[in-house]
Amino acid sequence: MRRLVAVVAALGLMSSPLAARADEGDAPDVAPGSAIDPDAPPAPKVEARVAVLVLGEDDEPLPSSVRATLQVSMERALEHDHRLEIVDQDTELARRAGEVPADVVSEARGLVSAGEALLRRNQADAALAKLEAASAQLTGVLAWAQKSELARAQFLLGAAHAIAGDDKAALAEFVALQAWRPEFVADPTIRPREVLPVWEKAQAKAARLPGGSIEISSSPDGAMAYVDGRFVGFTPTVVEALPAATHYVTVRMHGRVRSVTAVKVSDRKAGELRVSLDPTPGVERLQAAVDGIAGDVGKRQASALAQGAFGDLAELLEVQHAVILVAPEGDGPYRGYVYAVEGGSLLARAEVRLGERDPEAAFGELATKLYDQISFEPPAPPETPRPATAKGKPFYRSLWFWGGVAAVVTAGIAVPLLMRDDGPPPLSCPQDSSCGTVVLRF
Repeated sequence: MRRLVAVVAALGLMSSPLAARADEGDAPDVAPGSAIDPDAPPAPKVEARVAVLVLGEDDEPLPSSVRATLQVSMERALEHDHRLEIVDQDTELARRAGEVPADVVSEARGLVSAGEALLRRNQADAALAKLEAASAQLTGVLAWAQKSELARAQFLLGAAHAIAGDDKAALAEFVALQAWRPEFVADPTIRPREVLPVWEKAQAKAARLPGGSIEISSSPDGAMAYVDGRFVGFTPTVVEALPAATHYVTVRMHGRVRSVTAVKVSDRKAGELRVSLDPTPGVERLQAAVDGIAGDVGKRQASALAQGAFGDLAELLEVQHAVILVAPEGDGPYRGYVYAVEGGSLLARAEVRLGERDPEAAFGELATKLYDQISFEPPAPPETPRPATAKGKPFYRSLWFWGGVAAVVTAGIAVPLLMRDDGPPPLSCPQDSSCGTVVLRF
């Protein structure tokens, strides 16, 4: 019964604003016409890359949906600390295995930048080719790029059509964008007289689009499903009241390579998406590392075996810290720990009770409690001790000093006198002269 209560309590997090937030590394859209403010303070330096591990109390396994919800909640809470970079474990493993098409993503971003530059120089026809290619490439690699980047590329493509005089193509592009990204704001710095009137017509048309639905399923079941960057549930699930247009569906699960698919939604027939999620390369080694760490959670210093597991975690994910969240059996506190993966030493520990609290506030408090205990400032250099000063009279006022001086002076006179006649005179000594040889004896 206690276990059931714990599961139900954890499942309650799924409907919270925290879990409903986009969870695909998606940044907000760039502010229209924004530029870097030279007077703005510099962005905080990232001091540590962090991996979040979620465990059940007494090593009890957690249902995948509960574990995923807690993982997202804790990661989102930690992201408020800009000194930390929270690592997506499956993405990092895929990158390590060479499965992230970094070259394609980089090329697509370059095409967007080049197309925008041409557009701002009033070369709309030249910009069209680059922006069309950029939109197509970003759609194909959307699992590894940000949706805000695709939205930007689509807006610029529509703007290029409008500036080139093709209002029909511009209207179609803008309607498609607003159907899946209704919060996008047009950039008023790009030929507003040609672009903004078409954009406003597209807004009115997008608002009148009929609705449709998508049935989403996956193998295995229980994956987190997102439509246009918004969490919609665990597979299998049905999403309704979507504008009849193209939408972007993300399906992800811990230990599996995420999938992003463009799905055309119709008002005539429900759309259907079935996804098979491949195992993430290296996930078995990662899970073995987590299992090796689990038994030592709470100890100030990890055992040699656990230190090896922390080392594997560091190598696989290139992190400096492991934040471990332990879910309670019943209504007890959620316990958090921060370990240095190099050496396995405990850096911080804290706990928080959820109860009726907003989960976002509760896990935010836990994250703050943990990292308030950790300083990234370098230790102050040790103070150089002053040489000890002897107490009493100065050495030159001591009897032993002047006695020594007298002895040296006397010896300086006597020794040459004694040495002058030591041995026979040399053959070359002049007559009526006294010659001697100085002999040094030790």
